Amino acid sequence: MADSRVMECMYEQGQFESARANFNQFWQAVSDRVDPNSGYFLVYRAPGQQRSEKQFDATATIALGRATAAFESLFTPRTQKWQDLTGGGALKDDLEVKRYLEALRDLLFRVRYSAKANFANNNSEFIRSDLNYGNGVMYVDDDPGKSLRYKHIALHESYFGEDHVGRIDRFHRKFALTARQLIQKFPGEKFSQNILNAADKTPN
Repeated sequence: MADSRVMECMYEQGQFESARANFNQFWQAVSDRVDPNSGYFLVYRAPGQQRSEKQFDATATIALGRATAAFESLFTPRTQKWQDLTGGGALKDDLEVKRYLEALRDLLFRVRYSAKANFANNNSEFIRSDLNYGNGVMYVDDDPGKSLRYKHIALHESYFGEDHVGRIDRFHRKFALTARQLIQKFPGEKFSQNILNAADKTPN
């Protein structure tokens, strides 16, 4: 059963990669000229490697940074509570329900803007991706007993599937982990000796 599910996921991933081949060409060109640090759709760049050789001036990059800051301050200002929670139906105008939802909203914002959640930085990256490529992905995870965690997922790692009316109903993320990160991500799992040896050699 597990093997068939893996094969199904691999087959679906292959379909996603084939379907977006033309987008990869376009997005790589945008990345090279506007935001070289944001995407590796066709070309992988190692950390510290030169990435701006195709940039002839910084106009587009500066405009992207300013637009990102403007959108963030307009839609998700860090100093304001930009989201409300409301009841539905008969509870919509209930005073006690309103007070409870206001307290819940305040708690949500305290957690969201805590250092552990790292929302603010990832929100900026999400907006930047949306403006640059026309799409962005924000992943919300839970670190049990500690905090929510927000993470912007780079578009080159993200693959989408749509239903019959064009709504996204499938999502794949293709990314790499070091052996050490793999063991951390799946504690208690059994790994081959090769992976365990590689983890021992990975710098902390």
